Amino acid sequence: MEVLLIRVTSKGQVTIPKNIRERLGISPGDEVSFVEGDFGVELVASGEDSDREGRLRQFDAALKKYSGSLRLGMTTDE
Repeated sequence: MEVLLIRVTSKGQVTIPKNIRERLGISPGDEVSFVEGDFGVELVASGEDSDREGRLRQFDAALKKYSGSLRLGMTTDE
């Protein structure tokens, strides 16, 4: 994972580095989303792929929430 320090301007703007824009397929005029998570904020490019990624993130969060809570009526000892 690449970690970059990017300064925020007085208007709250940031510049997305060229290599990241290219990797995510972000072009001038495209929209991006800032997704807040447990460990910070994630920048997500808009479009079909980001919608899919958003749904996968929500599904993953739900799985973690209920992890270990399934009760089938019998224990392994029974």
